Amino acid sequence: MFGDALIVLGTLNYQCANNAGFTHYQTLDEWKRKIPGVFETLIPTTCTNSTEEGNITRYRLNQRFVWKINASCWPVIGINKRVEHIIDVEISTI
Repeated sequence: MFGDALIVLGTLNYQCANNAGFTHYQTLDEWKRKIPGVFETLIPTTCTNSTEEGNITRYRLNQRFVWKINASCWPVIGINKRVEHIIDVEISTI
């Protein structure tokens, strides 16, 4: 009855140990020092519209930054994966 439980739990433990986490590339202060004067000119977007392409959703935060969310899941073993980036669209091509 529970023959596949060990396989599922083993896969879950492996994925959580190897693919879960948080990566921080650059702080806001580091970005401000790298590109002086730009931060003061940014105006937050008042519209909360998003664009979607497959499992990728993008929210425009201001003239330069986009919040990109890539969500996927493996329903058979109950693992959800969500990768989020805040991207400076004038510097990055992610």
